[in-house]
Order: sequence, then C-alpha cells, then structure tokens
Amino acid sequence: MKHVVLIPILFLSFEYLFARFVVSEKFNLAFRGEYYQDEHGIIIATGTPNGLRTSGVSTNLDYAIMLIALWRIEARVFKSKEPVFQEGNDTTKTNICFTSSLAVSF
Repeated sequence: MKHVVLIPILFLSFEYLFARFVVSEKFNLAFRGEYYQDEHGIIIATGTPNGLRTSGVSTNLDYAIMLIALWRIEARVFKSKEPVFQEGNDTTKTNICFTSSLAVSF
C-alpha cells in the first residue's frame, strides 16, 4: 500500500523595517515597523473572514548592564482592520503592549 502525504502551501506574509542606533557604549535604541498577513489562520486563528491582517510599530531601549546582561524596555502598538485582539471579554482593533526583559548570557 502506498501512502500519499499532502503538504499544504502556507499563505503567510510577514514584512518589517528595522532601524537600530547605538546611542552610547551601554545604550541602543531601535525602531521597527511590521506587517502580518495570515488570511487562512495557519499561524494565528482569528475567527474572522479575512484572517489576521495587522500592522504595527515598536520601539525599544537596550541597556547593557554588564558584558553578559542586557535589559530591554519595549513599547509596541498593533492595529488591525478587524477586531482581533482580546481586551477583557471583547475584541478590539488595537493592541498596545509595554514589556521589559532581562537577557543574561553565560
């Protein structure tokens, strides 16, 4: 018996524009513009007829605490044509997120 495996073609689009500036020996500043399109809900299922179509901007400030530790503060804003972002019990077209992280390498 011969088995046939069908592999679906992914219709996912992701584009971004990125700029990074070295402010000083310890500080870096970056900006990013992004666009995601996942019409068929392959990666992110939204339950909407057009799937996920969203664009966003973000900025982050990196601080090199020491040679092996980096602290990042980031702000991101995403906007979608349809309300796909969860906010409480509702959905909205906009998502705003502020994050902070600490990376340590050893």
